[in-house]
Amino acid sequence: MKSPKESGNDFLELQEDYEALKTAFDNYIVDHNIYQQALKESEEKYRMIVENLNDIIYTADNDAKITYVSPNFELLAGYPSTEAIGKYFIDFVHPEDKPGGLKQFHKVFSGINESSEFRMITRDGGYVWMKTHARPLVKDGKVTGVQGVLTEISDLKESEKRLNTFISHTPVNIYSYKLIDGKLHIIYVNDNVKNVLGYEPKDFIGKSDFWFSLIHPDDYSIIENTFKINIERKDSYTEYRIKDKKGNYRWVQGNQKVNKINEREIEVIGAAWDITALKHAEEELIKAKEKAEESDRLKSAFLANMSHEIRTPMNGILGFAELLKAPGLTGEKRQEFISIIEEGGGHMLNIINNIVDISKIESGLMEVSLSKTNINEQIQFVYNFFKPEVENKGMQFSYKNGLPFNEAVIKTDGEKIYAILTNLVKNSIKYTSKGSIEFGYNSRGEYLQFFVKDSGSGIPEDQHQAIFERFIQADTGQTVSRQGAGLGLSITRAYVEMLGGKIWVISEAGRGSEFYFTIPNIPGERAEATEAEI
Repeated sequence: MKSPKESGNDFLELQEDYEALKTAFDNYIVDHNIYQQALKESEEKYRMIVENLNDIIYTADNDAKITYVSPNFELLAGYPSTEAIGKYFIDFVHPEDKPGGLKQFHKVFSGINESSEFRMITRDGGYVWMKTHARPLVKDGKVTGVQGVLTEISDLKESEKRLNTFISHTPVNIYSYKLIDGKLHIIYVNDNVKNVLGYEPKDFIGKSDFWFSLIHPDDYSIIENTFKINIERKDSYTEYRIKDKKGNYRWVQGNQKVNKINEREIEVIGAAWDITALKHAEEELIKAKEKAEESDRLKSAFLANMSHEIRTPMNGILGFAELLKAPGLTGEKRQEFISIIEEGGGHMLNIINNIVDISKIESGLMEVSLSKTNINEQIQFVYNFFKPEVENKGMQFSYKNGLPFNEAVIKTDGEKIYAILTNLVKNSIKYTSKGSIEFGYNSRGEYLQFFVKDSGSGIPEDQHQAIFERFIQADTGQTVSRQGAGLGLSITRAYVEMLGGKIWVISEAGRGSEFYFTIPNIPGERAEATEAEI
């Protein structure tokens, strides 16, 4: 049995324990209240953040039913948040996007974070584009639901749509590809490829071999060098030819930007545009430049030749005119000298007339004077004029009329018809030393076809076009010297074209020549009725 002193000590100890316990409890209450207040403040702050987010926070259970959705859902979808609770998330997804939505949920329920884009149906029957990032909710190692964030991307999608529309319809070819270990993988080609090449974009996607098959063989090295540049640099520029669906090669010009992904892989985005018309223009410009240079060369040769052509008869005229002064000159010699002087004067006059005519043609001052002309009379005039000269060379000379005399009257420029025939026959006489010369015409209904045929030296095929150019003689390249300023055939062609016809030659070296030209066959009677119109 304890003494009173010992019992008092026990009481004091018990009282101290009680006080300590009470103090601890009071402190706990204070700390708990502080914790609860902090928790409340934290929850309030979190709630305010969630409610004021532009995005939508949501959770769903393992049946994909919505268990929570933030208030912004009502702003975007038009449904109160409470109305969405308990409904399947997929019910708010556009029918066309549901397969993708279900695929995303399956991935998340298998424990994978997943992102996707879809259209969310709104209460008024419309839709807004949303992007979702979802992750699984896991408890005790098991997926119990889904937690995610929805972000509206309607403006982004609209901008993307406008950009795609622009890219699809721009007159420039937009494309992208990857080079993986140096091998080409085509990823994208816009619709403009149809306008340029006639192929669909799908014909190229993933089909690099097909694209290579269209490249012009001479341009393979350009493409290969471009790939090397792409690997080493960040941009490149190139021009090459590619075959379209019709089998024609078109020139394209391209500019590319390179994004190096890693040591093995680079991504290239490029633009190419059709420069076929520009290339053709460049070719025509080069041809025009070459033609101008050739024209200058020919004009220089022409001036030198003309100087010779004029000096020769002039020397003859002056020389024989001086001889006429000689005392004791017989009448026969005097007449011979006068004939030589007349021949030289005629030759000079012909040169001067040709120069005047070609000047008028080139300046556009040469006019066409239409009137009733009997073609048979023109043929007869030419025949009578040249018959003595041809027969003096020991050759046969003949003509052929394609219409009876009384039906050979047409509306044309008779002087130019005569000049054309004269130039062609004179040309045949110059280059024919034996055999025959035949000329005339045939009726071809709406037009008359004239011809001048000879058994002369002929014209190489590569000169068939050149002989009709200014200042080029028909015997270009031959060693035998011929008289002439090289203007006759060019004047002849100009006259034929003025009358609405065309001229051509059939010939080869050493086998003679056949010149043909046409003019419209407008009978004189009918032409009389339409003379005012002409």
